[in-house]
Amino acid sequence: MIPAKQNEVFQYSPMFALSILFHLLLVLLLLQIQFETPPEPALSGSNVISVFFGDSEGPGEETVKGKPESTSKETSESEETEESENPSEEAAPPVPSDSQTKLTADTFDSSDAVASETFGVGSSLQTKQSFQALLKNNATVHASNLTSQTSTALSAKDVFSRRAPKGRQEGTSQNGGSSATESAVEASLSWFSKHQSINGSWDPVSFSERCHCSGKGYETYLQGLTGFVLLCYSGVGYTHQEGPYRREVKRALDFLLAQQDASGRFGTTNMYNHAISLLALAEIYALTKDSRLASPLRNAVTFGQNAQQAGGGWSYAANPQPSRNDTSITGFMLMALVTCHISGIEVDTAIFRGIARHFEEMTDPDGSVIYADTGDNASRGGMGIVAIGLYSRLALGFSPQNNLSRKQTNLLLGNLPQWNKANDLNNSMYYWYYGSLATFLMGKSDFAQWNQSLQTTLLPHQQQTGHLKGSYDPDCKWGKHGGRLYSTAINTLCLEIYYKYSPRYLQSLPEFKKLWEEEKKLQPWEKKIVGKR
Repeated sequence: MIPAKQNEVFQYSPMFALSILFHLLLVLLLLQIQFETPPEPALSGSNVISVFFGDSEGPGEETVKGKPESTSKETSESEETEESENPSEEAAPPVPSDSQTKLTADTFDSSDAVASETFGVGSSLQTKQSFQALLKNNATVHASNLTSQTSTALSAKDVFSRRAPKGRQEGTSQNGGSSATESAVEASLSWFSKHQSINGSWDPVSFSERCHCSGKGYETYLQGLTGFVLLCYSGVGYTHQEGPYRREVKRALDFLLAQQDASGRFGTTNMYNHAISLLALAEIYALTKDSRLASPLRNAVTFGQNAQQAGGGWSYAANPQPSRNDTSITGFMLMALVTCHISGIEVDTAIFRGIARHFEEMTDPDGSVIYADTGDNASRGGMGIVAIGLYSRLALGFSPQNNLSRKQTNLLLGNLPQWNKANDLNNSMYYWYYGSLATFLMGKSDFAQWNQSLQTTLLPHQQQTGHLKGSYDPDCKWGKHGGRLYSTAINTLCLEIYYKYSPRYLQSLPEFKKLWEEEKKLQPWEKKIVGKR
């Protein structure tokens, strides 16, 4: 006979067991609901920028031309609304959604391989395989943590540190500048301040309405020229928050922001206006982190992505028929997008991969570079285009020690700036600007040779008296297009080269080297280019 207490245990054991089982199942169900992330929609190569490139504010968004994703558009509009309601507040760090916290190999779909092989954009098969290997070792990784682990990019503050007063002095003395170059820069900035229009622009037609300065240009380039002058102020660290020209800079910023349309485009006439305006605003944002500029910059980057041609470049028109890739405009777009990336404005990796493909296809083994792949002057070359090609490759992580870099540098050093050749296609002020950037990035010994001729060319020819004091005569190639504003701005930017970037600028973007190391490309001479000689 079973004792009474033992009998009670047997009597109630089934109930205890059922209760324990029920609560265990309930706990497991709650854990599943709390932690399981919904499947992430398949996106193409755009997610690569969020993972491998710089600091990201959210998941990558790929917009296939003519087929925008509604979810991405709604997200963008929502972010813009929030910022516009609190323009004076610092933007709070984004909180990743559940769909961002788990990365899977399904993030990449088969369309990436097609896009990569056809256009040179999207994630390459090798990138895809590398990412899958990463996932194997890190089953579930937060996107922002992955970014911080794989990118050693410097902050905008570090990259532009030379533009602070102390850094400016160090850059001037260490890189070949002088009190004469600094006086020339300040004289130009003073001249600009006296020729700003009431609406905040620097107008190539009406800039001289209060004086008798000669050298009008074309109204077509209003936004671009305003951006060019604004770059001269940001080039020495003067913004709407710091420096003696805060009022002028603020008025110019307000003007450019008012020129942006709903698509994100600055100006309506050609892509030069958009690219240079984007670059000017990006530099001010890099220096100030003014939250008012963040949303306009994101919109401008999106427009730029949608306007990128299949070959990786840009043309005068946003959507030319047929497709056209213009090396000159592409150089400015690259400069603007790199600055956005440094500043924390998200830029799709596919854009940079496309630009790399453009310069691969447009560059010959001897170092010469082609202006455009179709249309007027399609097969035209020129030293200015060589300088753009060298600068762009270096900005995208191409090695200065590479044989092609050396060939292109030698071409530049064999054709140094000369004032009496400023109207020559191969020795224009435009060429001096990109040549200064390219040789500076190549290193001190190369830049020293270039710099000596640059100063000999520019310093004696700046106007020293009267209302023209501080300006440069537009007696140069394309001088009639941009006028005195153009010639003064582009030469001033040349004389600011000594402190434009920190010494570690090229080391600040190691992730860009993947574009050359991981992307399988044909050699330039193996590719057929429309219009090539």
